[in-house]
Amino acid sequence: MLAEGFVADGLDASAALAAEAGRRYGLSVRVADFRTLSYRQRYDGIWCAFALQHASREDRPQIFERIHTALRPGGQLFVGVQKGPMDWRDEHGRLYAPFMQDELESLLAGFERIVFDTGTGKNYDGTPVLNIYATAVRP
Repeated sequence: MLAEGFVADGLDASAALAAEAGRRYGLSVRVADFRTLSYRQRYDGIWCAFALQHASREDRPQIFERIHTALRPGGQLFVGVQKGPMDWRDEHGRLYAPFMQDELESLLAGFERIVFDTGTGKNYDGTPVLNIYATAVRP
């Protein structure tokens, strides 16, 4: 994104991952989570790659509302999450709360031009996972 001239505003709930992004990409990444996103119509696009699956299910409606508010009209959203019905924690205590497509559809109700795709991937420990990808546009 940076090479294409985009300005990135990094946000990560993990201080260690925020520091790693700074080392790898020279970005200043704020340590915060999506529940604290308070901008109004600031972004042309928001990229959420496998971050939202670490938020509790109870927080998801508020998070998607904040993302919607932070996007400018016509702003694009990308969401990549693990697919699954059950929450679990890894050996480091990190919460994984996968999504089912119908839940993600409901959370994207305020968006338009919603497109879903699926794929496979691997967890940090190498175990295979199913993924859901969604793109959407704020009207």
